[in-house]
Amino acid sequence: MPVIMVYGVPENTTQMELEQFATTLVTTIVGVEELRLTPKLVSVFFPPDRLKAGLGGEIIVFVEGLFYALDRTHSVKEQLACLIVDKTCKLFPCATMVECFVRTFCQEEEGCWGHHPPRLA
Repeated sequence: MPVIMVYGVPENTTQMELEQFATTLVTTIVGVEELRLTPKLVSVFFPPDRLKAGLGGEIIVFVEGLFYALDRTHSVKEQLACLIVDKTCKLFPCATMVECFVRTFCQEEEGCWGHHPPRLA
C-alpha cells in the first residue's frame, strides 16, 4: 500500500487546500494504470515541519511502500514522480524547488505486516 509523505507545504495552507492536494495526489497515483491501484490503497500524510522558516520554498514528496512488480519499471516510477511534481508545482507556484522520490518496496526482501480492522457500517 503506497504511502505519500509531503514535506515543506506552506504554513498558511488551509485544511481544505490540504484535502484537495491529498485528493490530487491520490488521483495522480491511481491514474498511472501500470500501478493497478485504487484510492483505498493509497495513504497521504503531511507531517508537521518543526522548522517553519522556508516552508513553501522547497516541497519534497516521498512515495513509499509501492510494492515491487515487474511492470512497475523505472520509467513508470519516473512518470509518476514527474506527474506529482507537475501537479505540486501547479498547486504551489511560489515553490522554488519541488522534488518527488518514488521508492519500491520488495515484500520478499523487506518485512511488512498490516492490520486492517473491519469497518463498522
